[in-house]
Order: sequence, then structure tokens, then C-alpha cells
Amino acid sequence: RSLVAQPFDPERLRLTGSFLSIADQELDSDRTTSLSGFTVSETGVLVFQSTADSAAKLVWFDPSGKELGPFSEGAYRDPRFSPDGRFLAVSSDDSRNGKYFIRVYDLARGVSVRLTDKGHESRPVWSRDGKEITYDSTDGRIFYMYRLPVDGSGSAQVIRKGTYMSPDDRSP
Repeated sequence: RSLVAQPFDPERLRLTGSFLSIADQELDSDRTTSLSGFTVSETGVLVFQSTADSAAKLVWFDPSGKELGPFSEGAYRDPRFSPDGRFLAVSSDDSRNGKYFIRVYDLARGVSVRLTDKGHESRPVWSRDGKEITYDSTDGRIFYMYRLPVDGSGSAQVIRKGTYMSPDDRSP
């Protein structure tokens, strides 16, 4: 999550000297490729995509496509309405540091609750009855798929683990 630079000797193919931190806790890797958004030119100019400056935002639209305004000022992705339309589950970067949690909003009351706590969770999918959410997570090496009761009545259960996987829908 941090971008560092360190001198490199191309003749000996070795790192030399100490590393220098360029950006701390600002990089977010793509969930599919694990690549981060940065590049360096031959002249040494560096550009990177900062999660602090460019976090995803959700925006409301009416049925005609007219923008109604932002959902909230938070950094969100992967929005999913509950089957009854009363709740919205999102992957939420609460601190804008690239750590995403599953958060559920009660749209009528305007309140939310964070359901997960590891900081690597994404892509929430509702069960047909709206009582559970399935989501993916990773520890950096292994991918996991979990299911979790939305009402807090139980802890997350691993459904599957292995190579990259992500829920898209749940069958009855």
C-alpha cells in the first residue's frame, strides 16, 4: 500500500542504499490483477493514483438518468440493493486508506453499520431473502468467499477458499 524508491545498480543488478518512502498507505491494488496504478518515465517523473485523492463515490440517479447528487461523501464501490430495496450494501473505504469493509445502509433511516473488520472485503451480494450477505476477501495470498448474517446474529463463515474468486449472485 506504500510506494517506495530505492537506488538500483543496473550493472550489478543490485539495490543500493536505503529506500525512500514516496507515498504511505495511498496505493490500492486492482483486485483482479493485483497491480497498482503508478508509472515512472525514463526521465524519472513519477505519477501514481492515490486512494486518498481519488476514492470512488456513489451518485444517485433518477429513472430518467438525471443526476440527483452524491449518495454520501464516503469512498465506496460495489453497491448492491437488498431484495426489498430498503438497504444498500457497499464495499466502504472508511478511512480512505485502501482498506475496504462491508457496510450496510438503512436507506429509510439514513444510518449504516459496518459488518466486517479485516479491511480486505469487497463485492457484497444479498441472499434472496435479504438475511445474509456473501462477499470476497483476501489475505494477500489466498482468496476467500464468506457468508454473513446481516442482523449480527452470527459470525462470518468461509464458503470457499483458493485462487481468485468473487460472488456475483446467489441462487435460491
